[in-house]
Amino acid sequence: MLDSDVALLTAAFASIVIAVTVIPGCCGGRRPVKKPKKRRNDGEPKEQPARSTSLSTKSASVSVNEVAPQVQSADADLSDFTEKEQSTQQMSESSGESDLILDPGKLKWNRGGGLQRVTLSNPTNERRAVKAKCSDNSLYRVNPVFAFIEPGQRINVDIVRDTGKPKIDKMVFVFAKATSEDIQPKSVFKPGASKPSLILPLIATTS
Repeated sequence: MLDSDVALLTAAFASIVIAVTVIPGCCGGRRPVKKPKKRRNDGEPKEQPARSTSLSTKSASVSVNEVAPQVQSADADLSDFTEKEQSTQQMSESSGESDLILDPGKLKWNRGGGLQRVTLSNPTNERRAVKAKCSDNSLYRVNPVFAFIEPGQRINVDIVRDTGKPKIDKMVFVFAKATSEDIQPKSVFKPGASKPSLILPLIATTS
């Protein structure tokens, strides 16, 4: 009975020794360590969408800032238009020496444009040649462009304004002395020669 117990104890001890020596050897002397799994927390806000929103807000801010100067520019144009309209009388009076008479002294149109007429009179005893120039030839047409005005006579000048935005322009009538031998009024105006002139303000309003 004692011999069988000793045999069982010996077998059990041998099994323990084998387990201690063999099993750690096959695992490199240490137990494998499991890496902790990363847990994704779907409840946390993502940073990338927040940055995207910030960029979108910044873009919207830039767009607003870009529009603002345009509104300011429109106000500035309106103010500038008013100042120009108030100075038309000064414009018509600053034409320099003149022995011709322009009537009326300024013309006004609404947005739709149309035909208007002015008269140029020559109260002197000498013949005059006249040339018309405009600040916006794409918007205005004038007839005649060149003409003679005999002593004590007058001519009619037709000015047509096409449809366009309200603004202030000017028609300049340059004149020079002419002789009875001059056939074409255009030939009287030599390039580079300084000539007196009359300035006719052309005013287009919003109404």
